[in-house]
Amino acid sequence: MFSPAHQQFLKTLSNPKRVALMLLLLRKPMTVSELTRKSGQEQSAVSHHLARLKLCQFVRNKVNGKERIYSVNEETAGPLFRLMERHVKKYCSRVGCCNT
Repeated sequence: MFSPAHQQFLKTLSNPKRVALMLLLLRKPMTVSELTRKSGQEQSAVSHHLARLKLCQFVRNKVNGKERIYSVNEETAGPLFRLMERHVKKYCSRVGCCNT
């Protein structure tokens, strides 16, 4: 039941910097430059993380002239991240509640 695809899915989301980019993109679609500014990450790192997120279809992009505008895949990733936020707020509000 737990396939290599499941492992890849979880591995992609296990990186806190990728999750930070996803949370920024939940607010609004952004370019790499905007994500670099808002996340505090290096542009090369942002591009690398976006490539991984795009490969796994967590994000999509559209070309606008020379810019690529990234957005969350609203069919699956958007609802998944909003559900995660609801779960965290409801069950993980105490510091350390999910630590082992």
